[in-house]
Amino acid sequence: MPSTSTCGAADAWTTCVAASTCEHRLVARFVTNARPATATPRDLFLYNSATTDAVTFIRVHAHVDVNAGDAGPAEVELESGVNLRNQNRRPIAVLDPPVRSGGNDFVLNASSSSDPEGALLKYQFLKTTGAGEEPIGAPQEASTLVTTLASGDSLRVRVEDTGRLSADSDTYTVTTP
Repeated sequence: MPSTSTCGAADAWTTCVAASTCEHRLVARFVTNARPATATPRDLFLYNSATTDAVTFIRVHAHVDVNAGDAGPAEVELESGVNLRNQNRRPIAVLDPPVRSGGNDFVLNASSSSDPEGALLKYQFLKTTGAGEEPIGAPQEASTLVTTLASGDSLRVRVEDTGRLSADSDTYTVTTP
């Protein structure tokens, strides 16, 4: 969306005549989304999500009145929309509670993780100890991993989809007797 508060070459609403002089560019006539002046302005562009990377549909909702003020006929509502192609939504990371498989070996299972578009995921298991966070092995396509853990280690999984969006799971802390 072009800036509405600055003027410059990157601003589609204005044309710069000189370094300090800008002229507003008419983009549409008779759009009355801000009328009457005492009413709350009506949004021209509507989105199906407030989160930028979750927007999959954009709607233009214009109120148009080609007549001045109170002259009839009244304003008309025009609406159109578009589904975005190549949309990519953030994956969902889920790490099941670690299961002891013998000694201090545990099975980490992130198979409940998913991608809204059905894309393949890469899994990076992470461990937090007193020294900080470190990866457990390299990122992998398998959703499970067997590893040795100590009491007090905190674990989570980070999943990444083919569009390079990632998500982190909740954290589990290991307790061993």
